Amino acid sequence: AEVRPVGVLGPDQAGDRALELLAEHGVVSHGVLRDPGSPTTQKTRLVARTQQLLRLDHDTSGTIPPELEARLLSRALELLD
Repeated sequence: AEVRPVGVLGPDQAGDRALELLAEHGVVSHGVLRDPGSPTTQKTRLVARTQQLLRLDHDTSGTIPPELEARLLSRALELLD
């Protein structure tokens, strides 16, 4: 499948790493934008053998700025073509 992610990352180490992983796997990240006002969501799973016991989310509940939302929607529509 050809994967084309669309979303928002923060300007932090987690966002940098997400983009690195996409590039390492040949995934074009044209649909991923950076928002200087919010951190990248991080999820930590605690697993014992094959059973997930707990998931810790490091996130903010804010919204992205309207101009960034418009750019994101525009980028998503471009990628659908």
